[in-house]
Amino acid sequence: MLLLTHTPDLAWRKQMLPQLQELANAERIDASPLSFIVDKELVAEGKLQRYGSQFMSIGGKVAMYAVEDPGHLDDRRAQALLPPISVYKQQMSSMYHMQVSDDVVMATAPAKK
Repeated sequence: MLLLTHTPDLAWRKQMLPQLQELANAERIDASPLSFIVDKELVAEGKLQRYGSQFMSIGGKVAMYAVEDPGHLDDRRAQALLPPISVYKQQMSSMYHMQVSDDVVMATAPAKK
């Protein structure tokens, strides 16, 4: 999971996602690290993220990329064994020594070649 999270090989990451999601659904692997990979892939494709794990720095603050169905974000996070988004934001603020904004950033699709 760590390799997939940080790989520059986006095609490989996208190729591995369906198999990893099947394993997580069957409870054969931990879903929490997979949630970061899913969100990273969605943001890279210019889509809304699912678990709220991806943020970016803007003007000295950290802002979350937009999520699908924000009203049920904490439910999805709980299913993936992640803390509520409010707790995650506090952890990020402590870890990076930056204020976490309530602003939401829209992901943009990559330019077509």
